[in-house]
Amino acid sequence: MKMLNRKNVILMISFALLMFECMTTLTFLDARSAVSTAESAVGLHYSNYLFFLGGYIVYAVLGHQLNAGNRKSLFIAFSLLYLLTIAISQAQTSVTVFFITSFLATSFLGFLGSIMYSLMAVNLAGSGFTGRLTAISQSLAMLLQYVAMKSNHVSLFLIVSGVVSLMLALYLKQCKEISFEHDSSKALNIGANKSLKKELIAAVVLILCLEFISAFNDGFYVRLFASGKIDLYGTIRLV
Repeated sequence: MKMLNRKNVILMISFALLMFECMTTLTFLDARSAVSTAESAVGLHYSNYLFFLGGYIVYAVLGHQLNAGNRKSLFIAFSLLYLLTIAISQAQTSVTVFFITSFLATSFLGFLGSIMYSLMAVNLAGSGFTGRLTAISQSLAMLLQYVAMKSNHVSLFLIVSGVVSLMLALYLKQCKEISFEHDSSKALNIGANKSLKKELIAAVVLILCLEFISAFNDGFYVRLFASGKIDLYGTIRLV
């Protein structure tokens, strides 16, 4: 089995885009709140992470009760809802609407993250490629974030990423190579246990890296705001 076959490449790109959206959305929302709602910026920051975690946990706990068709539909629905909410949060100036769309966008990202990780685990379990594909996806996400910041069009990159993610979600619904079904009939053997441990370690490392990158970018944005090189909508002006 080749590591970079069509199924693995699709999963890798989907996962990379989702990681990019998670990292960039959270720091982008922090950046906007630092200017428009400075007195509530810290509260919004932690609230967004709690909504993200809430969405992640809800699907992780309840998702196994859904059949494959419902999982596919949820994946498409949350991809569309994320795209709509992040677009609204960038296009308006009302503080109340901004708070609501921020909470919705991050909770939808949490749902998507939980679904996507489940999808990776189901389709890559026992393949021996989980760690490598996750690392490549994460690297692509960081590279894409760097390019988005350097291009001065962070918000545009988020919208385009959301559109592409939605298109991939629609494709995954029709793709027979990628399964959304959890096969609970398979007994765990030694090899499966080792694979599960590797997947768990990969998930923990991924979360820690996400937290580190988010913290770094928070400081990066603050320095840009202080120097007047970034505006309310996250457009970076490098001079």
